[in-house]
Amino acid sequence: MTTHGRRTWTVLTLATVGWWPVVAVGADPSGALVVDRTSIEGWPTSSEVGNTNSTSEFVNPTAKAMGHPTPGITGVGALVLRVDAPRLAITDIPFKGLTLTLTDADGEAVTEPTGPVTLEGVRWVTAAGEPADPPESLQIMDGRVVVTDALAQVTDGRITLRLEDGRAYTTQVRLLPGWQSILPPLIAIAAGLLIRQIVVALGLGVWVGMTLLHNYRPDVGFLRYVDSKLIDVFTDSDNAHVILFSLLLGGLVGIISRSGGTQGVVDAVARYARTAHSGQVTTWAMGLFIFFDDYANTLIVGNTMRPITDRLRISREKLAYLVDSTSAPVAGLFIVSTWIGTEAGLIGAAVRDTAWQNSDDGYATLIQSLPYRFYSVFTLGMVVFIAALGRDFGPMHAAECRARAQGKLMRDGARPLTDQALTTMSPPDDVPKRWINAVLPIATVVAVAVGGIYYTGWLAVGDAARSLSFSDIFTKGDSYRALMWSGAVGCVLAGGMAWVQRLASIHDIVDAWMTGIRSMLLAIVILILAWSIGSLCRDDLHTGAFIAIRTRGAIPIWAIPSVTFLISGVIAYATGTSYGTMGILIPLVVPYAILASGADPAVVLPTIGAVLAGATFGDHCSPISDTTIMSSMASGCDHIDHVRTQMPYALTAAGVAIVFGYLPAGLGVSPWLLMPLGLAVLAAIVGWRGRLVPDA
Repeated sequence: MTTHGRRTWTVLTLATVGWWPVVAVGADPSGALVVDRTSIEGWPTSSEVGNTNSTSEFVNPTAKAMGHPTPGITGVGALVLRVDAPRLAITDIPFKGLTLTLTDADGEAVTEPTGPVTLEGVRWVTAAGEPADPPESLQIMDGRVVVTDALAQVTDGRITLRLEDGRAYTTQVRLLPGWQSILPPLIAIAAGLLIRQIVVALGLGVWVGMTLLHNYRPDVGFLRYVDSKLIDVFTDSDNAHVILFSLLLGGLVGIISRSGGTQGVVDAVARYARTAHSGQVTTWAMGLFIFFDDYANTLIVGNTMRPITDRLRISREKLAYLVDSTSAPVAGLFIVSTWIGTEAGLIGAAVRDTAWQNSDDGYATLIQSLPYRFYSVFTLGMVVFIAALGRDFGPMHAAECRARAQGKLMRDGARPLTDQALTTMSPPDDVPKRWINAVLPIATVVAVAVGGIYYTGWLAVGDAARSLSFSDIFTKGDSYRALMWSGAVGCVLAGGMAWVQRLASIHDIVDAWMTGIRSMLLAIVILILAWSIGSLCRDDLHTGAFIAIRTRGAIPIWAIPSVTFLISGVIAYATGTSYGTMGILIPLVVPYAILASGADPAVVLPTIGAVLAGATFGDHCSPISDTTIMSSMASGCDHIDHVRTQMPYALTAAGVAIVFGYLPAGLGVSPWLLMPLGLAVLAAIVGWRGRLVPDA
């Protein structure tokens, strides 16, 4: 359709470009229409995805009047606008990182034009979602417009680049309805609870997410997961470090089991942990000792205590709960841990240039917020009450009664995440059972990990190390590298000790090491799937941002901390990542709390604590959380059974944290009064609701 008075063209294209319909429409100085269907490099072409119809309209009343040629380009259809990022926009969800490229007819970026430009169809917003001014000095250079720092929203799916001379080029970005971003985690969680097969459930969630990304094509979504998203997960260095550390620790457990070290620890601890009550308290205490990293805590405590709790007829579900409840809560509370650096950095960025009293010191603000981590403290307290009183409730009570009365550590038909060849491995009868063969390698793992984190932090800060405290240097360390070092050193030491003492031949040591590694394969598969769905929700579908924005509204100032805790829990549950939840919410709610309360510490500090503790709460409850999966793996527990039995305890601690923590804290009540009050209420709940578990 052409209307000569307004110079309006409506163009119908019959191709799908890249992985969404893209129509690039423009006009050169002669007034000629430019239409191109560009493909995004590295993504399927129209032949792979299939055809669809899309319509775009472009208005340029001044292009023909300009009368000057396009530099270096001749003919009709000279320049085409391409969107390199974002590849997908979510309705009403802001994104960071807009990249547009003007290309020639062959798809190559052009070097001209250069100079100031304006963008239409883009709404600039603040972290709180309020309108913001466009970025200063918005320029096109070498044919590209790159905006890295500002937050933007695509208003109607079309972006128009208007040059200073009046020429304009329009391209279309696929908009996905925001509610669809929550479908992958919801489907994965529901399927896991219904069919109790977590691999299938997570795989289904990933497939749905990839299908949404790729124009609702399940076939293309499946193929793109295999050849792109899965590769991204494997090539992520942090993920690779976790996988290798898990395998190394599995191999370590195999060696110390074969050399009699594990049985030696069981025999030694049996003198003190003679009952199920003392065994649970001992597990809790070891969890407090491994405070520096939640991954290391989970894998070391679970693998070390499993033979002991098995001997005491403590169910695998209970062991997984004990391990999970003393990993992230402990690492988040201690001021020297791998969590602190990330948390302090996020908080520092959120309070910078605000009216907050410590706007230049995120670490100081984090320390001030520690008393408001009610859920973490209440979770640790609840473990002690349950262990000391010998009472359980919900499905955990049934699991404990089964283990004590029948000796069944898992329910019939359970699928533990650890190969039973490892958990039942025992040394030959003539091999002496020496506890030092387990304790020394495990202690070395801990020592090397702590020392490695400090060493990498010392390297990172350079000459400034002389003026920094131990905790400042520690928070700058690379925990992933340190864990790799510690796992490797532990394996070499355990194998060397077994060989020197002639407890096993080199052949037997290698066989035991490989048995330990094989025992971790199922858990590694589940971790990879969990990371995949987490990456989809975080980087592509922006599930957390959608939940945060949809739940944000006008609420009383005193209710900000409690509402923040709930929102944080929901996001962490849906995405399976506490770190990701912190990264989403802290930039949103902390500036909002500062503005709404006039920088009142009685509101801001509980709000910060609520984000961090709520992330731990949702992570505890989520079957797609990596730490929850690793707790099941280290404990040799069926993963769905772990989630199902832990959920009532997590919800109880969260409920007490809201009613006796965040609500009164928002009204100005001191956390030092609320902390003992909440712990007393939890003890009363365990005594009232819990039922005694009969001894074997």
